[in-house]
Amino acid sequence: MSQPAITREEMALIIDLHIDGERQGPGSNTDTIRALDCCDLGDRTGLTVADMGCGTGASTRVLAKKLDAQIIAIDFARPFLLKLQSRVREQALQDRVFPVCADMAKPSLPLQSLDLIWAEGAIYNIGFSAGIRAWKPLLKPRGLIAISEIGWLTNNPPQSLRKYWEDAYPEITTVSGSLEKLKAAGYRVLEHFTLSSAAWLDHYYQPMMARSEQYLGRHAASPTAQAIMAQERKEMALYEKYHDHFSYQFYVAESTHPTR
Repeated sequence: MSQPAITREEMALIIDLHIDGERQGPGSNTDTIRALDCCDLGDRTGLTVADMGCGTGASTRVLAKKLDAQIIAIDFARPFLLKLQSRVREQALQDRVFPVCADMAKPSLPLQSLDLIWAEGAIYNIGFSAGIRAWKPLLKPRGLIAISEIGWLTNNPPQSLRKYWEDAYPEITTVSGSLEKLKAAGYRVLEHFTLSSAAWLDHYYQPMMARSEQYLGRHAASPTAQAIMAQERKEMALYEKYHDHFSYQFYVAESTHPTR
């Protein structure tokens, strides 16, 4: 099932809400580094990495600092990429980071060209199953993916919570369900872990709420902006109440058999 279509107005307002945020979804540098450690790339040099749905580049910059790699930062939203370029220049990482405005479902990268595909809180835009299958041909033999995906931590979440997330993301499943999808798509899972609560609250929701007053002031005449902010507040309240039942899970996996 696909997600509900987003209008051009909604997308512009969503971008405006998030463009000044360090992150456009739950995550933290601590979780990014933990996932990178799980990749166990050691002292490998000359890597080629794609950061899919990079947003303004929080994870991109961590990767650029930690790896001897060319980081291809892919996002469909040009304003996010312009912000990423500014932040990359501030940290003198421009020789390692190469922004590309593209659809991450069809990034037009050479087959078997990537050592690592990274995607934090972004694969839901194209769907987990579709994403891991579409990206597999881009990986070199035994190439790695590191992806965070929302999922159930329990088998019987409260009905109101289940309805909210199944409406927002019909593909949502349990951690074991995502592990099965990775195996079926030809990956060997090396590690997986649940994102910290700080990744949700300290690094995503609370900074967004701190920006909300100015955001609503800029769009005081827009019912759509009001609705977007109300939805974000509802989602934050659901996380605070039910965080034991759902979260993002970070999966690190290795490509195994060739794509059929």
